[in-house]
Formats: sequence, C-alpha cells, structure tokens
Amino acid sequence: MLVDKLLHITHAVENNQRRAELEKFYLDVFAAQTFYEARPAQGLERDETLTLIGKTQLIPQAPSDESAPVAKAIKAYAPGLKGMAVKVANLRKTDAHLVRHGLHLNYTDPMFQDVFFLTRPEETFNFPVEFCQVEMPNDLRLRPQWSADWWRDVHPLGIQKLSSIEIATKDLDAARKFYREVFEFEPIHQGVLESENARMAAFFAGDFIFEVLAPMAEGTPVADLVARRGGGIYALSFKVRSTSAAADYLRSKNLRLLGDTSRRFTIDPRDSFGARFTFLAEELPNDPRS
Repeated sequence: MLVDKLLHITHAVENNQRRAELEKFYLDVFAAQTFYEARPAQGLERDETLTLIGKTQLIPQAPSDESAPVAKAIKAYAPGLKGMAVKVANLRKTDAHLVRHGLHLNYTDPMFQDVFFLTRPEETFNFPVEFCQVEMPNDLRLRPQWSADWWRDVHPLGIQKLSSIEIATKDLDAARKFYREVFEFEPIHQGVLESENARMAAFFAGDFIFEVLAPMAEGTPVADLVARRGGGIYALSFKVRSTSAAADYLRSKNLRLLGDTSRRFTIDPRDSFGARFTFLAEELPNDPRS
C-alpha cells in the first residue's frame, strides 16, 4: 500500500481573525488539543495551528501573504475543508509512482524537496493531497503516554474514532479507478448512502477510511458541492457512542443540526466554518479497524 497513515486534514478560513475564531470553536465544542503553531515561511505563506480531536488532526489555516500563491489556494476553499496529508515511507518512490500515472506534483520550495509535495487539485478530484515523509512537529500522538480514550470515555460527544473522510465527485467510476490504481487504496464497500442521496465507494488506506460520494439527484448538499466547486472534501464523519447524547450536547452549544439525530446527523456548516462534521453510531461495512 502506498500510504502509511493519515497525518491531518486542513480547514481553510479567510484570515487570521477567522482562524482564531475557528480554533476557539474546536476548543469549545470538541475540547481540542493544540500542540504546534506554524509560522509563515518561504514557500509556506500561511498561518496554521496543529490541533487534535481524538486521534484526528485538523489544521485551521489562513493565508498570511495575500500575494503568495498559497493565499489563492486557501481562499478557494475558505471557509471549509481544504485537503488532507498522508504519510509515506519513501517520498522519492511515491513521486515516481504518481508521475508514472500522469500526475504533476507541486513542491512549494526547494527546501522541502525531501519533506513533502502536493498534488494539483484538478488532478485529484478538486482537493490537494499532501504526501509527507516526516511526522508532524511535536505530534502528541507519538508520545507513549498519550491516548485518545478521553474523548471516547469522558467528553460528552463520546468520539470513538474518525469513521471516514468523505469526498464528493460527479464521476464515481473514475474516482473509484483512480483511488484503487493510482493511490492504491483498498476497496472495501460500495452502495448507496441514503442519508446523502448519493452512490458511494469506500476504501481503506493506512489507518483511515475514505468514502467517495456521487450525487443521485440535484439540490442535495453533495450535488451542491460538485456544482459549486467540482467536488472535494465533503465531510468528516465521527463514530460516537450515542448519536442522541452527542446531539443533546451539541444543541447545548447552540449549534444547529441537520439529519436524523437517532442515526446520522451533521452540524450545520453555517455553524462550523463551512465544514461538515457528521456523527454516527454504526460501524461502516467491512471496516478493517472494527
């Protein structure tokens, strides 16, 4: 398998004021842990904070230099989920593999030549994927004493794990072929996700589940993302102990909820900085982590 594990998911916002507000949202709602603040550097003209919700790392990200190419890239997704980073064992071999499959890779600056590269969003279903050879700075998950159990056992949301990363696309067959053959994700399930009125295909990669959704009708949130942006990350789904208990807690935070709170529901993206955070209690079919 090409990918070892998921490193992080970026959450783009328009400016640093909004980034501070997003970090406060993560802290207040999810009791997130922040462990590293990345300052702007050559080739990385952005402000961001490394944040953990259970084992899942999310990075609130805002442009620091309006003239830099990265500012345009961030604002294209703001507010909302922008991209994901995955760890690989050998960056050079990964580069060669992807280039053989016709991808044109982006190294933001020569100093990061042996650290990471990004895919072009237009070549990877309208969101950038970062392939990285190193761990994240000061990553709390690497400490022997660190555990995500507190989010499961103590926090009112009862988060057991990241159930899946969901992306939206208009062409499920093309996406299924791409993720199987180019990214070497393992197919584990396909069918219909009725709550989203979408056909879906699920994959396992490293330590996470990746679901591709294609709309079955116009006017749905999945269809709207495809129409507006051509696709991209649609939602992050968390498995929780109890959806009703999680819903009660989120309502106590004055957050609007969408969907059936007894089975599967989402924080209204208007209340979560454009991102869709979904909560469900059921295991995904054929999940190797179960």
